[in-house]
Amino acid sequence: MEDQLLDLQDVARQLNISYNHLVNNLIKSDKIPVINVGSGNQRTLRVSKEDLKKYLDEQSSKQTTIQNAAENVQNLRDSLLLSYIAKENAQLTPDDALMVSDVLNDLKKKKGIEGKIPKLDLFINSFGGALEAAYKIVQICRDYANEIHAIVPVYAKSAATAIVLGCDSLTISKVGELGPIDPIIIDQNTGKRFPVKSIEALFRFRSDEEKLKKFGIDPKKVDEMIGKMDPFTLGAYLNTRLVSEEYIPELLKKGLNKNDTDENVQKITDYFINELHSHAHPITFTSLCEKGVKNCELLEGQLEEGVKQLLRVYMAYMNTNSFNKIIGNAYWQFNNRAIQITMQKKEN
Repeated sequence: MEDQLLDLQDVARQLNISYNHLVNNLIKSDKIPVINVGSGNQRTLRVSKEDLKKYLDEQSSKQTTIQNAAENVQNLRDSLLLSYIAKENAQLTPDDALMVSDVLNDLKKKKGIEGKIPKLDLFINSFGGALEAAYKIVQICRDYANEIHAIVPVYAKSAATAIVLGCDSLTISKVGELGPIDPIIIDQNTGKRFPVKSIEALFRFRSDEEKLKKFGIDPKKVDEMIGKMDPFTLGAYLNTRLVSEEYIPELLKKGLNKNDTDENVQKITDYFINELHSHAHPITFTSLCEKGVKNCELLEGQLEEGVKQLLRVYMAYMNTNSFNKIIGNAYWQFNNRAIQITMQKKEN
């Protein structure tokens, strides 16, 4: 009979989920007997092949929750999770900092933590927004936690990149990317949002007489466009540039490049602020390493699968409920609602 029993450690590895998460789910089901084999240090938990098949068949069509997916990542990382998930049209704003504080306060109460959270993982997927908001979110996270670590499944662009640079470490997927520090400013006349680099591009284009000639553009027309720009918008542009030069070195020195030389920190700052002209330019794990950004690693194995699953659950919930942004923790009020995401398992 014993040769028909499967060690749950091996099962968890094959399914790319955490061992504790698997055991807890089996015990909660009350239908699948978990068998103790051996004693002391040799004690293992096992399940029969037939019972495991029943469990997997049940899970393959069973709905899951954000809480289950988030707890799986927490178990794999031995941490607590703060999630910031935003679609492309949802900007990072100053109000988000207040929400982050509320979510972290709730997390401490739910887990009965008196002092600071020992290890906080920031699960972030965002296209950016206001740089001041990003800076404040990092400060709030440091007020609540001894360590803050960033997990980037796909995107952490512009101001969201600033948040990542201010964390103690970065774990990023193979398709994940950061971006140039290109915060969003608001035109005072139209209310439209646009990246700072769009103004820089206009000035740079105007100064290049050869390109103007090549494209058949009259320099006077460009001068007229610049002359019509709102002075407050230009002031916002200049201020944002100055703020970027101030915030990014500070975030790096307290975050990913802690204890690094001032010279290297400045080189990295210049790379993120000045060297890249496209707002959408992808900065991948390889690029980060080449530019001297420290404390970065790739998502791999069980954690990679767990992170993919958590992002899928979040996106399914957001699409179903027409949400553009979610800031929450594993125990936040909406997280116990079931979502139709099938459990991922390897084929034999």
